[in-house]
Order: sequence, then C-alpha cells, then structure tokens
Amino acid sequence: MIGFLSVVRARLAAARLAAPRRAAAPSRAAAATRAAAPRRAAAATRAAAARLAAALALALALLTLGGLAPVAMLGSMSLAPAVAQAQDKPPLDDPAVPVRVTVPSLGVDLPVLSSERTVPGNVRDYPLCDVAQYWTRYDLPGAPGTTWIYAHAQPGMFLPLLLNAEATSGEGLLGQMVTLQLKDGRLLRYRIVEVKQHAYNRRLALRARPSQQRLILQTSEGPPGTIPKLQVAANLIGATYTDEAAPKAQPRACWQPRPRPTKDGKPGRHGTARPTPEASPGTTAAGGTTDAASLALGGGAVLIGATIVAIYLVRRPPSDRRQPPRP
Repeated sequence: MIGFLSVVRARLAAARLAAPRRAAAPSRAAAATRAAAPRRAAAATRAAAARLAAALALALALLTLGGLAPVAMLGSMSLAPAVAQAQDKPPLDDPAVPVRVTVPSLGVDLPVLSSERTVPGNVRDYPLCDVAQYWTRYDLPGAPGTTWIYAHAQPGMFLPLLLNAEATSGEGLLGQMVTLQLKDGRLLRYRIVEVKQHAYNRRLALRARPSQQRLILQTSEGPPGTIPKLQVAANLIGATYTDEAAPKAQPRACWQPRPRPTKDGKPGRHGTARPTPEASPGTTAAGGTTDAASLALGGGAVLIGATIVAIYLVRRPPSDRRQPPRP
C-alpha cells in the first residue's frame, strides 16, 4: 500500500511539472503569429505599391507616346456641357450671367454684356453697339425674378423687334420664342406674352409674380434722346443645356454728339454725325479658354510625382523590424 501511494505521488508531481511546459507551447505559437503579422502587412503594402507604380508608369508611357493631342483636346472643351449632361434637368433656382440672346423668328442673335461695360468713346450708361446688355439693376436669369436686356434699334441688333411691332401694332411679336444662353451652359426658353409700345416707365417689370422668371427686351423707338421705348415681356417656358459657343462680343461706341443748331436754324459744327471710333474688342462672353500646354505639363508632373512616391513606398523597409520578446 505504501508503495502504491508513492507511485501516485510521483505521477502527480510529474503532471504538475509538465503543465507549464504544455501551456507555454501555445503562447510561443501565438507570439510567433503576432510577430509574423507586421511582416505580412508590410509585404501586402509593398505588393500594392508595386501594382500602383506599374499602372502609373504605363499611364506615363501612354501619355509620352501619344503626345499632347488628348490633353489639348481636353483644354479646348468646355466643362459646363459635361456637367450638364450628367444631370437630368437644368436647375431653375441658380442665377447666372447671360451671354447670348436670340429671337429666331426675327433673325436676332446677339452676345450679351453687362450694363456696366464701357468702351472708349462711349458715354457711360449709353448702350453699346453690336451687343445687347443686361441691366445689373435687375435680376440675373436662371432663378425667379425679372431680367432686363436692351439693345439699339439698329441693323444687326434689336431693329427687327421695332419693325415688327410697328408693322403689326405689336401683335406680330406675341407668342414669339426668345432664347437666353447662360454662361454655365443653360439655355432658357421664353415666350413673348406682352408688348408695350411708347413706354415711358418700367412698370412692365412689376407685373411678374414672385415665383415667375420674366424677361424684358427693350429697344428705342426713335433717334438718340427719344424717351418712348418698345418693351417686350416674355415668360420662361423651359430650359435645357447647350454646348454651342456664344458669339464673340465686340462692342463698339454708339454715342454721337447731338447737333447744335445755329441762329439761322441750320446744323452747326456737330450737325453731321461722325463715325464713332472702333472700340477694342472685349473678352469673349463665354469666358477664357484653358491653355492646353499648361494642362499637359501639369498632368505629366503629377504622374511623375506619383510614380516616384510609389517607388519609394516599394523600396521603403517596414517601419518596425523588431521581434517581440519571447515569453
């Protein structure tokens, strides 16, 4: 019996000594797994960076072999139509600068400038020639409000409006379509609903409802100094996008000094109208164009920089190579 108890005590002691060794084995395996994790992460990062570097290098090679033609093409394109095509309907709550006004049935097609635009030889606030102007006192189109555009009653300007109104007492203008192109690529369509001849005031602009988008076209009914004006009111009926470029605005001075009669009633030295000096061409109504060469150089520099960064990431050693201490 004593011998049997001795054997049991010996086996229990051996079991107690073996337990720490069996527990330490899984701990060492877990430590090895944790130590290998950073190396696997670093290897995955280097592999991803290598793929990125290869893709950038291929893009740079295609750019070099293909030349600057694709980039130049991008430089000559307008970004507004691309943005417009990505949308379903043009917004009608965002005002924008008008750049073109047309009355297709009458052959009216004019670039539009601000009423604050001036050219040498023209008196301030006197309408310019060869362009229409939007009155900054009123609202910009593209949002609820009243837009006021005026131009001289001269050939190539708003003269067809005056001739039609005089021939039909204004009835011939009712129902005619008017389009207004905005700088952001939107094309607004209006229909003429009211014609006011011999207007002495601007009450036509007060008849618009708060949520309505209204366009007023105004032109002269006589020589310089004639107060009565022809005013045409049109309401918005629709909007779309266009990629057609607006005509280049080349305003010129229209102001001429009034003749000074002499004592005998004959015109004085200013009686004969002298041709007004040509104004220097202004900036295009559609805005400037993108420099294709600058865009190409910028794109190439970005690709080269990205390639260098990717190569650096591939060659950079892992941030921490120290092995965790073994238990």
